[in-house]
Amino acid sequence: MPKRPVIFHRRFFINGKVNYIGSNIIMNWLAQIETELRRIQPGKNPGRTRTIARRVAGFALQQFYQSFTEDFLTLLKQAALDSSLPNDVQHSAQRLSERLSSDFQSPSIDPIGDAKIIVEFVKRTHDKENRK
Repeated sequence: MPKRPVIFHRRFFINGKVNYIGSNIIMNWLAQIETELRRIQPGKNPGRTRTIARRVAGFALQQFYQSFTEDFLTLLKQAALDSSLPNDVQHSAQRLSERLSSDFQSPSIDPIGDAKIIVEFVKRTHDKENRK
């Protein structure tokens, strides 16, 4: 008979689903990112693409900072100011966190590319920590 997961008292909500925090019970952050990336419709609604990119980067930064906040914009701003991060990660976070210009142009030419830079950095960091 398979072991039943232990339910921890700490919980939080992501996309309307309850997630329990513990050693083995948490919705896989990489799965959350993949779910968001599947929502992209190339060539349509750049505002939605930018929002998805912010969410993708936010899920990765939650993992990196071990944060339970769902305020992804705050996490992006924190990463943009974090001098311990590589420059490309900082710059990507900066572009994703900035407001649109007065003519509604995004500072990020490729928001998904910027989000993927952040995700790849967090994956590498996460992998190194898990190997220890």
